[in-house]
This record gives sequence, structure tokens and C-alpha cells, in this order.
Amino acid sequence: MATVTDETPATDETPATPRRNRPWWRLPRIFITYRRSDSAGYVLAMRKRLQHYYGGRRVFQDTETIHAGEMFADSILRNLERCDVQLVVIGPEWATVTGADGKQRLEDEHDYVAGEIAHGLSRRDAITIILVLVGEASFPEAGDMPPRIRGLLDYNARTLHDTRAEDFDQGMAELIDQIGPIGQRILGIPRTQFAIGAFVLAASGAAFAAVALQRPARSQIRSN
Repeated sequence: MATVTDETPATDETPATPRRNRPWWRLPRIFITYRRSDSAGYVLAMRKRLQHYYGGRRVFQDTETIHAGEMFADSILRNLERCDVQLVVIGPEWATVTGADGKQRLEDEHDYVAGEIAHGLSRRDAITIILVLVGEASFPEAGDMPPRIRGLLDYNARTLHDTRAEDFDQGMAELIDQIGPIGQRILGIPRTQFAIGAFVLAASGAAFAAVALQRPARSQIRSN
């Protein structure tokens, strides 16, 4: 089984493109990196909201997306390589969680959270990395991170409050706006209406082409 590290080479045949170069109609692939014991509840609510806007297949959360029988690490790596946006969710115990040996989990070279972050940082020119603080967490200090993920210090973090439902809704709306206004609404048009309009336009074009092909050319009319 492969292990995700910051030195793992890119293998996906269709790598993500930078946000600034993405066509407006292309929905982003979103990868959520989080510590289950630290922020699983928040991530569940975030994932449902993101899937509502971008579609279920565009949002990756390990426990909900990887099916039985799939190779866990291989699936993680494959989706990391395909993502356009990586959300790094940080809760109040993100930096202090320890393993059975009593050591900080982030310091473990086989830790999936640190590995996912390091891999994302290695693709920072191709993807958007967004840090999300939940549970009244504060931004970790440099000393709380192993060297391979200290690149996170270069990013500003977005805080997602949950004191009231309105606060969470507002925070998610701002997060979705930062990811890109290309989900539920495209150019101000609801996604379902956009899809119907695109279908009608395509059908009209096909019908016009069919009529044009059946119409005799002018040279043929004159010869008759």
C-alpha cells in the first residue's frame, strides 16, 4: 500500500489546473484534509453544504468517499492529484493529538494528515489551499508543525464559527465564494436551469444543422 508523502510523484493523467486558468463552467474538485478526532463533526456539515453546491462527486472526504475494497492510501493519493482545492480543517486539538506512543501525530512520517498537507504544498502552484479554523481553534505556531508542513504559515486562515446556525451559514457562503462562484449558480443562473438551457441550446443547434444538411445547395437548384 502506498504512503502519501511530500515526495510522492504526480501520477494522475489529468492534473488539476490553477483556479485562474479554469474555464468558468468547470466545477472544482475539492479535497478535505482533517483530523477525525479533532473536527469530524464540522467536516460532515461542511461536506454536505459543499456537495449541495458542487455535487457529490466533486467533494472528497476519506470516510465518505472511499468505498469498501478500495486501497485507502491509493485513493487518497489519486484524489489529491485530481483536486483543484484543498481545504485544511484545523480544530482546537489539531496540533496536539498524540499517538499510542505519546508522540505528536503530525511528527509521524506515516501520518495521513501531515502527508496530505505536504503533498498539497508540493502542488501549491496548481491548486488553491484554504485553511479553515473550527471549534474556536487558533492558528498553530511554527513550533507545532513539522518542517515539511510549515508552508501552511504562508497562508491566511478562514474561521468558521458555529455559535449560531446563521454564523455557520455565513461562513460557508464566504468559503464557497472563495472557492469560486461556479457551483450552484453559474453566471447568476441556478445550476439546474443552466443545464436545461444548455440542453435546449444544443438540441436547437442540432436541429438547425440537420435542416441545413437537407437543404440543396444553390448550384444544385440552378442546375435543375
